[in-house]
Amino acid sequence: MICNNHIYCNGNSLISPESSLSEGILYSKDYLNNSLIIGEFPNITLKALMKSMGGARKLHRKWNETEKEDKIDILCSAGKMLERKSDYDSPIALSGGFPIKYLAKARSEISQYLKSAEELIKEYPGMGPVFAATSVTTPHVQPYVMVEALLGNCSITIKGDKDEPFSAYLLSEIGQELELPIQFITYDSKEKSRFAHEMYKNLCVDAGGHFVLMGDPKTPLKIAYPEILEKIGNDETLLSELQIPKGMITYTDHGGIIYIHKSADIKSAVRGTLESYQFPMACKTPVEILVDHEVMEEYRSILLDNIKKLKVGPVTDTETDIAELNSTQWEALVDPFLRTAKGNGKIIYGGDKNQPAVIVGFFEDNCVMEPHWPTLCLESVESYAEAVEKINHHGINHSRKSYLDLSIFYKDLLVGSYFESMRRKNLLAVHTIHDNLPTLTVNPNIGHENTILRDVFSGKPYFDRIN
Repeated sequence: MICNNHIYCNGNSLISPESSLSEGILYSKDYLNNSLIIGEFPNITLKALMKSMGGARKLHRKWNETEKEDKIDILCSAGKMLERKSDYDSPIALSGGFPIKYLAKARSEISQYLKSAEELIKEYPGMGPVFAATSVTTPHVQPYVMVEALLGNCSITIKGDKDEPFSAYLLSEIGQELELPIQFITYDSKEKSRFAHEMYKNLCVDAGGHFVLMGDPKTPLKIAYPEILEKIGNDETLLSELQIPKGMITYTDHGGIIYIHKSADIKSAVRGTLESYQFPMACKTPVEILVDHEVMEEYRSILLDNIKKLKVGPVTDTETDIAELNSTQWEALVDPFLRTAKGNGKIIYGGDKNQPAVIVGFFEDNCVMEPHWPTLCLESVESYAEAVEKINHHGINHSRKSYLDLSIFYKDLLVGSYFESMRRKNLLAVHTIHDNLPTLTVNPNIGHENTILRDVFSGKPYFDRIN
C-alpha cells in the first residue's frame, strides 16, 4: 500500500504465494538524498528462499497447464491494469532518477506489449522457472525481461535492486491480482552471492530453468563457481577460462550507439536521439552518435534548437526532461565521461554541472564508458560503410566485443537491409538494431540484446530460431 509517498510490501504476497518467512527490512531511498526513505521492502532469508523456489516451480507448472486463450486474456488484462496504474510513478522517479513525465509512456509501451500477447506468445512448453537479477530497473528493462518470460510460458522470479525495485514490484502486484506466475524478492546485498548461487543451483541446475543476469561479465562465474573462485582468488587468467554454464543467459554488455544516414528525416532523428537519453542511468544509453557528413550541419542545428528547450529539474516535476544530479553523483558518474569527451572534441553546447552537452569530435576513448547523462558526442562519417567500421572498431573493447543497441535513422531501405545483413553475418558489433527508433524503445519485434528472450524461454529449438 502507498501512504504519503511511503511503500511497504508484504512479504507473504511478494516472496511466494505460500511463504511469509520474511525477516528484517530493506529501505529504498531518494536518488538525490540518501537520508530520505521512500520505500520499505522485506529482506528475504535463505530459509524463505527455499520456499520461494518451490513456489516458482509450482507457478511454472500451473502457467503451462493454462490454456493459451486464457493466458492471452490474463496478459491483456495485465496490460490494461498497467496502463491505468500510476501509483508507483512517483517512487520509481524518486528512487531511480527518472523524470516522471516519461513513466506514463513507458507503462503504456509495456502495456501495449502485453495486450499484443496473441501475436507474441509461444506455444512451446517453456523452459521452467526463470530467475532474473537486473542491475538497472528502468521501466524499459526489468518489465521487459519479465514479460518475455511470461510470453515464453515460464514463471519469473525477479531480484529487484533494493535501491530502486518499484518497477518490478508494480508488475508483481498486478501479477498477484491476476494469478500471473511472478515472484519478487529483495535481499541484503551482503548476502548477494550466497543467494544467487542457491537460486542458480536450485532453479537452473536442479529444475532446468534459466538465470538471467545483467551487469559485470564476471558475475555469472562468481555465481556458478563460488568454491573454485575461493581457491583461485583474483587470478584473471583462470577466471576467464571458466565456461558460462548451461541455464545462464548473460547480458553483460553496455552502451548504445546511433547512426544518422543522409536519407533520414532529421527532425525525427533528433527526436529519437533525445528519447535515447530519457533514462541516462540505463545501460542502453548511447555513447556516440555517428552522423553522415552531408547532413551533419542540419542535424546539429536542429539538435541544438531542441536540446536548449529541455528542462533540468526535480524528477517529480511533470515539466522536467532531465533529472538533476547532486554534486557527488555528478563527480562520480558524469564528470569522468564528460572530461574524456572534452579531450576528444569541441563543446558546442553546455557541459557544466546539470547541463546537457553536445560535443563534436572523435570519441574512441568514450566508447567503453557510460555517460549517465545527456552528453551527446557527434562524430562525422563519410558513408554507412565507414559507420560500420567505426562501430566495429569502437566496440572491440566491450566484454563481448559488441554494443548493446544500435539505432539507425534512415529512409533509404538499402541502408537498413545492409546493417541487418552485416549483423546477421556477425560482421557488425551490435546485438540489436532499432530502425528509426531510440535505443530505449519497447518494441515487440525487437529482441533484447543479441537473443530474443521469448524464444529462449519458450524452449523453441535453436534451428527454428535462426531460420
